[in-house]
Amino acid sequence: MDLEKNVELRSFSEVDLRCPLCHHIFINPVLLSCSHNVCEYCVRRFWEDKACKVCPVCQRRISMDFPPVNLALRNWCETFTQEKRQKSSSGICSAHKEKLKLFCLDDQEPVCLVCRDSKLHTNHRFSPVDEAVIDNKETLKTALKPLQEILRKFENVKQSMDQTSQDIKIKAQQTETQIKAEFEELHRLLRDEEAIRVTALREEEKQRSQMMKQKIDETSRQISSLSSTIRDVEEQMEDDDVSFLQNFKSTLQRTQCQLLNPEKNSVMIDFSNHLGNLKLNVLTKLQKKFDKKEGLYLPLGLRGTYVKQKCVTAFGVKNPENSMRQQHQSKTIYKTDYSDMSSDHRSHHIQPQTVKKGNSMITNNKNTTPYKR
Repeated sequence: MDLEKNVELRSFSEVDLRCPLCHHIFINPVLLSCSHNVCEYCVRRFWEDKACKVCPVCQRRISMDFPPVNLALRNWCETFTQEKRQKSSSGICSAHKEKLKLFCLDDQEPVCLVCRDSKLHTNHRFSPVDEAVIDNKETLKTALKPLQEILRKFENVKQSMDQTSQDIKIKAQQTETQIKAEFEELHRLLRDEEAIRVTALREEEKQRSQMMKQKIDETSRQISSLSSTIRDVEEQMEDDDVSFLQNFKSTLQRTQCQLLNPEKNSVMIDFSNHLGNLKLNVLTKLQKKFDKKEGLYLPLGLRGTYVKQKCVTAFGVKNPENSMRQQHQSKTIYKTDYSDMSSDHRSHHIQPQTVKKGNSMITNNKNTTPYKR
């Protein structure tokens, strides 16, 4: 037997499909441990009001926190409601086949004259359909006003959020473009400085190479001359005795020529001039350009310090002043002129001296007596 026939056969038992609390067709009914069915929403409201979990029909205590949904009953109620709506859309009562002329104010549904006199609508209030339509439309209009107001607020908030999101993208793009431009300017300055220093290095390389070429040519001439002399002397030594003795004096003079020992002259490039404190020197050169840009937002007395610290940190140079001082100062001696002192004064006067120890300068002034004339 199909579903429509079942609905028609059981249309008389509509009361069995109504919740005992709200008296409407079940919506998501749950099955309690006592076998009674109640709308899930209704039973939870009932338990909150009672402050205890009991069945609203038999008052038995319910141990389940989440009663299971009665799927069969829920499907039946949904089918029944759908069939009822389809039949009521024609203006005919599905139960009594009469025209729907009244509206039950208690059950909020259209009914026929027979329904009005039935037990389901005992002591209920009724209104003609045309009047009920006007009243209910006004009720819905009033109920829609808060929703419409909230909707407008949400739309305004969403519009503001959309604008903020768009502003974030625009600002991020502008900032990214500015960052790239700043770094491109920095890269350009560094490339220019690199080109200057590479050019200077190559110029020095050219000069040093020319000097070495001249020295190599001179050394080659000396080698050629000495080789020729040695070869001639050796040939003279192979001559017959008379010829050897006849040429001995001149040959000996050739071996006693005034020649200096070869010197290994170093003309290597002084790489310390190119690499020594390279980062610091470049930053110092660029400092004025940074002062004009970033230092404009600082007090005059802090511009150089701020830019130097920022640049030094960015390029990994720590304590540039200490770095330079450590290269040129290992210790400092405070000398005293003893020419005008007597021997007694000299013996009691100890020179204070400052000696480097670690990264600090320590002044040794123990037992120091100032000299007074």
